[in-house]
Amino acid sequence: MKRQFSLPVSALGALLVATALAAPATAQPGQGRGPGPAAMIEVMDADGDGRIGPAEFEPPRRGRGAELRAEADSDGDGRISRAEHDAMQAERSGRMAERADAMFEAMDADGDGYVTDEEARQQAFERLDADDDGYITEDELATMRERRPGKNPRWSE
Repeated sequence: MKRQFSLPVSALGALLVATALAAPATAQPGQGRGPGPAAMIEVMDADGDGRIGPAEFEPPRRGRGAELRAEADSDGDGRISRAEHDAMQAERSGRMAERADAMFEAMDADGDGYVTDEEARQQAFERLDADDDGYITEDELATMRERRPGKNPRWSE
């Protein structure tokens, strides 16, 4: 029998599921992106069958997933209504729009309302030239790659 959930399917729902899998276990050294699948299974697999069944699955009670649920549940009733969900999404969209505006303003060096290829190139160069010495070094490139987990640069090693 399929279970019906009262939460709407959305970015919030997807994020909550993703954080639910990551929160209960501890991170494995060197990965920097949370626990691996084996650690997550080990924590939640109560019957030892190597799988997580619906009865074994526990969403996080702490960490980012719990924080997001608490933030979305503005009336504190333990449920997220459509109105609460929409309000949270609108607030997040507003923050993203503000960041996008700030990025555009930073790239539009001459303030004419247009970003030229030269302005975009200069902005990218300045972001990579962390010590502002006018040159991009191998260390600066490596540092930029480390700050962008999951992003693949255009160059290969």
